[in-house]
Amino acid sequence: MWNSEKYLQYSDAQTRAFEDLSARIDARDPRRVVDLGCGPGDLTAALSRRWPQALVSGIDSSPAMVAKAREHGVQAELGDIREWSPSADTDVLLCHTAIHWVPEHPKLISSWLNDLPDGSWFGMCSPDDAGDGIHSLVEEVADRPHWRELISDCVLRLGEVMRPPDEYYDLLEQKGFRPEVWQSRHWRCLHGDDALLNDLEAAPLRPIRARLDDEKWEAFRAEFAPLLRQEYPQHTDGTTRFSTRMLFVVGHRAQ
Repeated sequence: MWNSEKYLQYSDAQTRAFEDLSARIDARDPRRVVDLGCGPGDLTAALSRRWPQALVSGIDSSPAMVAKAREHGVQAELGDIREWSPSADTDVLLCHTAIHWVPEHPKLISSWLNDLPDGSWFGMCSPDDAGDGIHSLVEEVADRPHWRELISDCVLRLGEVMRPPDEYYDLLEQKGFRPEVWQSRHWRCLHGDDALLNDLEAAPLRPIRARLDDEKWEAFRAEFAPLLRQEYPQHTDGTTRFSTRMLFVVGHRAQ
């Protein structure tokens, strides 16, 4: 179960990436705007303010997230993006920090691009720091013999899921979109004891938390936390500093 309140506390990095992505979408008068993996809807609501004439909607697989999005005034629906397809009037399609949860996403993107109309825009962003300290530490603990059968299959393994940037570029170009692909690194500074662990619980560690009961979750945290503290030590001022790299993919199909 995704915790919408904790996710919103994690929203600084989410907001930065969303703003960077949506700023490159130059749609003038879109009819329909869809946010796949809309989460609690606070960022989707910003799309309604930007394009007040458009029908803006969100899709998310979490009932808690959909409920929170509706509180933000978003027309949110419960659904799996694997089973979704755009309608003929979808002029802007965004998938913000959700696509990396779907291993087969290149095939999905290809299908969406086929269905989008002339003049439409597609945009996605995703974590792209496979092999960094955080992901390596999660995999290290999850692959230990006493955890492997319980949680190894629900660990986010970016190195196995995300494709090289040029593959996304080629995919958009092959579908008649003018592509723009870039990466950015965002440095963050968190405050308090185990601040990074608490931050990770909001999103990257949620599938593991959902798999484990309270006792096993505390046992996992007890093994993971010391590794995290060693790799990302707390500074004398009480802060923990780390960075995340994001991949952005934007495409526009000419009229």
